[in-house]
Amino acid sequence: MTPEGAAALLAGVKIWPILQGARGRAKADIKAAIDAVVAIGWLAAELGPRLAELDINPLILRVEGQGVVAVDARARLVEA
Repeated sequence: MTPEGAAALLAGVKIWPILQGARGRAKADIKAAIDAVVAIGWLAAELGPRLAELDINPLILRVEGQGVVAVDARARLVEA
Protein backbone atom coordinates (compact mmCIF):
# COMPACT_ATOMS: atom_id res chain seq x y z
CA MET A 1 0.00 0.00 0.00
CA THR A 2 1.40 3.33 -1.01
CA PRO A 3 0.46 6.71 0.47
CA GLU A 4 -1.17 7.57 -2.86
CA GLY A 5 -3.22 4.36 -2.78
CA ALA A 6 -4.26 4.97 0.81
CA ALA A 7 -5.28 8.54 -0.04
CA ALA A 8 -7.38 7.27 -2.96
CA LEU A 9 -9.09 4.71 -0.71
CA LEU A 10 -9.90 7.34 1.90
CA ALA A 11 -11.17 9.77 -0.74
CA GLY A 12 -13.66 7.08 -1.79
CA VAL A 13 -15.42 6.76 1.57
CA LYS A 14 -18.88 8.21 1.92
CA ILE A 15 -17.90 10.60 4.72
CA TRP A 16 -14.90 12.06 2.82
CA PRO A 17 -16.45 15.58 2.68
CA ILE A 18 -16.88 15.55 6.47
CA LEU A 19 -13.25 14.49 6.94
CA GLN A 20 -12.26 17.46 4.79
CA GLY A 21 -13.99 19.86 7.17
CA ALA A 22 -17.46 20.24 5.67
CA ARG A 23 -20.34 21.78 7.61
CA GLY A 24 -18.06 23.82 9.83
CA ARG A 25 -16.24 20.84 11.27
CA ALA A 26 -12.50 20.85 11.80
CA LYS A 27 -10.51 18.96 9.16
CA ALA A 28 -9.57 15.43 10.23
CA ASP A 29 -5.94 14.31 10.38
CA ILE A 30 -5.91 12.81 6.90
CA LYS A 31 -2.12 12.42 6.86
CA ALA A 32 -2.23 10.33 10.03
CA ALA A 33 -5.01 8.20 8.54
CA ILE A 34 -2.95 7.64 5.40
CA ASP A 35 0.06 6.73 7.52
CA ALA A 36 -2.07 4.23 9.49
CA VAL A 37 -3.42 2.57 6.34
CA VAL A 38 0.10 2.30 4.90
CA ALA A 39 1.44 0.83 8.17
CA ILE A 40 -1.40 -1.71 8.28
CA GLY A 41 -0.59 -2.62 4.67
CA TRP A 42 3.05 -3.19 5.61
CA LEU A 43 1.99 -5.34 8.55
CA ALA A 44 -0.26 -7.43 6.31
CA ALA A 45 2.50 -7.81 3.72
CA GLU A 46 5.02 -8.81 6.37
CA LEU A 47 2.70 -11.41 7.90
CA GLY A 48 1.60 -12.67 4.49
CA PRO A 49 -0.58 -15.78 4.52
CA ARG A 50 -0.21 -16.09 8.30
CA LEU A 51 -2.63 -13.16 8.70
CA ALA A 52 -6.09 -14.70 8.39
CA GLU A 53 -8.09 -11.76 9.75
CA LEU A 54 -7.52 -8.19 10.86
CA ASP A 55 -10.23 -5.96 12.26
CA ILE A 56 -9.77 -2.40 13.53
CA ASN A 57 -13.01 -0.88 14.70
CA PRO A 58 -13.24 1.96 15.09
CA LEU A 59 -10.28 3.92 13.82
CA ILE A 60 -10.92 7.43 15.10
CA LEU A 61 -9.49 10.32 13.12
CA ARG A 62 -8.74 13.25 15.36
CA VAL A 63 -8.52 16.82 14.14
CA GLU A 64 -5.65 17.73 11.86
CA GLY A 65 -2.29 17.36 13.57
CA GLN A 66 -3.59 15.15 16.40
CA GLY A 67 -3.35 11.70 14.80
CA VAL A 68 -5.61 8.68 14.81
CA VAL A 69 -6.59 6.18 17.50
CA ALA A 70 -7.42 2.52 17.00
CA VAL A 71 -9.96 1.93 19.77
CA ASP A 72 -10.12 -1.82 19.29
CA ALA A 73 -8.14 -4.18 17.10
CA ARG A 74 -8.15 -7.92 16.60
CA ALA A 75 -5.98 -10.13 14.44
CA ARG A 76 -6.05 -13.87 13.84
CA LEU A 77 -2.90 -15.62 12.72
CA VAL A 78 -2.71 -19.10 11.24
CA GLU A 79 0.13 -21.47 10.37
CA ALA A 80 1.73 -20.50 7.07
